[in-house]
Amino acid sequence: KDTIIKRYSPKYKENGYSRIASFDCKNRNINDLFRKSLDKLHTTTYFFIDNSEGEKIIAFISFCASSIQIKQNGIHALPAVELKLFAVDKAYQNRKFEMNGKEYKYSELAFEWLLSYMKNVIKPVLHIEYLVLYSVPDTNTVKFYEK
Repeated sequence: KDTIIKRYSPKYKENGYSRIASFDCKNRNINDLFRKSLDKLHTTTYFFIDNSEGEKIIAFISFCASSIQIKQNGIHALPAVELKLFAVDKAYQNRKFEMNGKEYKYSELAFEWLLSYMKNVIKPVLHIEYLVLYSVPDTNTVKFYEK
């Protein structure tokens, strides 16, 4: 109930840089991209913010337009959304909260939000039905996406 979602803009970086700088997902490469290169990635980014903790960033999700190439009677490109970056701050990793009588992890909340956003906002306009993602080769991460 104290989690809010905000769309990133360069203005947020100016005003909320201390929140961005304090974000730590325990992956140095993702932290660096998030802190230093977000404006150069040509993505749309949303923050999930814990409003009860002074607007601490719980997680962020960055995505962009992409396609899936299919070789079938030539090459066809199917429109897709590419999940470029997705990370949860280490203080919220594996942490659970209750919503509507069900227990969730913050990572599940953010990923389910993306799927809902694709279904309700992107698909009606652009007819995109696919999600492309690249993941760190970690057993838990792969299980998360399979789930």
